[in-house]
Amino acid sequence: MRLRAQTLSGTLWSPQVSRIAYGVPRDFGIKRRGHPSRLVWNVSSRRKSLRLSCLSRHNCGVSQVTVPRIVGGEEATPGEYPWQVALVIGSSICGGTLIKTDWVLTAAHCFVLTGESSANVIFGAHDITSVSTDPNVIAIASSSVTTHPDYDDISQNNDIALVYLGQDVTFNNRIKPICLSQAGDFVAGDKLVTTGWGVTESGGEVSSKLREVSLDAISNSECSSLYQNSFTITSNMICTLTPSKDACQGDSGGPLIRQLQDGTWVQVGIVSFGLGCGEATNPGVFAKVSNYIDWITTTTGDASC
Repeated sequence: MRLRAQTLSGTLWSPQVSRIAYGVPRDFGIKRRGHPSRLVWNVSSRRKSLRLSCLSRHNCGVSQVTVPRIVGGEEATPGEYPWQVALVIGSSICGGTLIKTDWVLTAAHCFVLTGESSANVIFGAHDITSVSTDPNVIAIASSSVTTHPDYDDISQNNDIALVYLGQDVTFNNRIKPICLSQAGDFVAGDKLVTTGWGVTESGGEVSSKLREVSLDAISNSECSSLYQNSFTITSNMICTLTPSKDACQGDSGGPLIRQLQDGTWVQVGIVSFGLGCGEATNPGVFAKVSNYIDWITTTTGDASC
């Protein structure tokens, strides 16, 4: 199995090989704002959960690129996915999404498997090799990282984490939050999209420019049948299966998104793991965002984007 992470110099070993990418420049030569981060393990809260306005779909999930299309695995248009962030975690790279002015959503395994407790969070980027000269880019050193209290690093159940920035990001056309999915926002058979700077084939190099690909959602029962006894597919997971199309190393923590009829984009999943990349009988597996709304709201502490 591959988690969707990649090192800067090779593949991180784990019981399920990650979709993290290793071998990217550690800081891209840019000046960072913020302070050293701390990793918060198994944090829970008894505070009453609030309804995120991002869930009400106000001022979130809006792209400046409005031409509808089927994505076949190609370079995205700059600014097309303004919620996409790159997380440079030690010598590895993961994806993530901006969900509020000061919070980013990503995968727990990006931190647990690397043993890191902080990230340089890059906003507004398209070409990650030129972020030091791109005026649209902002980089912030994370303040803290909170992994889900029930994350299992063997099964990858509850593979979700929140990165606190410790300061607000100003929204603009290149930096905006994504809306978060609620139950019923998609069904098996829907066309979904994932984005990231991951490798374009298993064992390859990370992409310098943000790429996008359309994926087909399948039922968890079909996913379990295809993986047989190899992996346990839980109700906290979403599976996709599209031959030759998939997330891959370097895409870990990035979004699986769906466009609603009104044009709003919602995040339904988080890139987690898969066996190989784009293989005909091996689904990609994502954490199911709608199952974690209460935890996200409680952890982030208020109801505003």
